[in-house]
Amino acid sequence: MAVGRTLLFLSNGHGEDLIAATIAARLLEIDPEARVVAYPVVGDGKTYRRFGLPVIGVQQVMPTGGFILKGTGNLWKDLRAGLLSLTFRQVRDLFKRRGSVDGAVAVGDAYALFLAGRVLKARTVFVATAKSEYIRGHFAIEYALMRSCACKVFARDARTAEAMARRGVDAVYAGNVMMDALSSSGESFGLLPEKKAVALLPGSREDAYRNASDLLQVAQALGQRRGDLVFLLSVAPGIDTGALVDLASGLGWCAVGTPGGSVAARFAKDGQELLLVEGAFGDLLRQAEIVVGLAGTANEQAAGLGRPVVSFPGTGMQYTRRFALDQKRLLGDALSLVERDFEQVALEVDRILSDSERYRHMAETGRERMGEPGGALRIAREISRLLPADEGLRASPRRTSEK
Repeated sequence: MAVGRTLLFLSNGHGEDLIAATIAARLLEIDPEARVVAYPVVGDGKTYRRFGLPVIGVQQVMPTGGFILKGTGNLWKDLRAGLLSLTFRQVRDLFKRRGSVDGAVAVGDAYALFLAGRVLKARTVFVATAKSEYIRGHFAIEYALMRSCACKVFARDARTAEAMARRGVDAVYAGNVMMDALSSSGESFGLLPEKKAVALLPGSREDAYRNASDLLQVAQALGQRRGDLVFLLSVAPGIDTGALVDLASGLGWCAVGTPGGSVAARFAKDGQELLLVEGAFGDLLRQAEIVVGLAGTANEQAAGLGRPVVSFPGTGMQYTRRFALDQKRLLGDALSLVERDFEQVALEVDRILSDSERYRHMAETGRERMGEPGGALRIAREISRLLPADEGLRASPRRTSEK
């Protein structure tokens, strides 16, 4: 095994940062002598830093958090905030880094691959997370970029890998890294066994605050239907817990008990209990019976664990109707998508919890669609093999003799 190689992980999205960091952590377990550097194109790289990975390059937080294609209004917001300048600076910075790394791992869409393979001109492994044949396939130009820039492509599911292979791309499906990112410490949050936990997932961006308001109103409607529920509101990294505490208080939830561990706050209202949970997302999902979510990656991880997901179009820039419909195509029957009517959402949750056969079908579909864990280690092993420390490879993104 090569020693002392430098590998650059380039990602263009917040969920992509998590996937890249999870793979990088497994790679360092395989090869502790490797030097891994992170180059997030979207955001400031907080996820990488939580993994203890050094962040290099040019970063600037944009108003939309990377959702520039979710409407012309979002694109205009980022343009006004300096998107074109940021893009130019990142391209120039990567151009200057040519020849400085032994290889690159691009995680995200074709733009991430373009930056690694064409601008940085590094030998590149591509982890293609942005598209799935369940939703919509890749364009011809994207296939061409994969064939010319990537020595290996890892697709997000088996169906997509098969479509890539038919177009001449050296692609495989190695498992779903999203499922590897769900660490667990076994925390139970002190829940009573007779209670069924409902996970509320408001997302991890600025939309989280308005989404949390909607989800707490769903919880209120659910509490009027059933008395055996406890609600677990997920507080993602970067979200202001204090603002969510104020939001819950403003909606009539009263603070009770003493917070501790991953429970940032406890509330009660009309006999119902609400916990704000931070830093223990894997444990939260494992304790939950069902999920009501307005999130991207988090909803999909929940489905992959066999938790039925109920959702509805949000009012922010991320979980739009189009995004929700795309996620529905991806997850199939694992996700029940209803209109933004809190009473109807509560009714749907109640129906699923009361129908054991439907619950089982949704759980099985989620596990099937999301796939098994273990992908991070498998991909890391392939990266270790495909990107050795070899000066002769630094200027050659593609060498077909190595598969």
